[in-house]
Amino acid sequence: MPRACTAFFLLLAQGCGYELSVGQGRLPDGSRRLLIPVASNQTTDAWTAAYLTERLRVESDRLGLEERAGGAELRARILDVRAVPRAVAMMGGRTQTREQEVVVAVRLSLRLLDGRKLSDTLVGRESYLSTAELRGTDSNRQMALRLCLDRLAAEALNRIGRGF
Repeated sequence: MPRACTAFFLLLAQGCGYELSVGQGRLPDGSRRLLIPVASNQTTDAWTAAYLTERLRVESDRLGLEERAGGAELRARILDVRAVPRAVAMMGGRTQTREQEVVVAVRLSLRLLDGRKLSDTLVGRESYLSTAELRGTDSNRQMALRLCLDRLAAEALNRIGRGF
């Protein structure tokens, strides 16, 4: 009985066009090749450029785009990374930041094979908690920054797939 149910659902899924494989991503010009060079960085967080580049390549691969020269080229530049206080508490006459938010701005430039250049600026935000010690706060900030870059990379490739 379980085999019959499995076969039935597989036939049903096949008939409706549902696929169990990675989709075939397309760029605005219809091509599937996308070169992503290492991102440039205008901030003091040196590791963020390599991390963003890796995440953009992972998202490109997830969408089924081929990473090869001879195709379109996506360049990313990290413009700004800053921490902004979100929640401040007053204790014993002193103010303390309890929660902060990392704000990241990334500029994307896509050069297509037909010569068109498309560009956009994405801004991402992620909250994190401040701790009593600096190392804990910095660790939370770095994790929030990674999460923010993950989301920006996914958003960037989704926008590219929709034609910016």
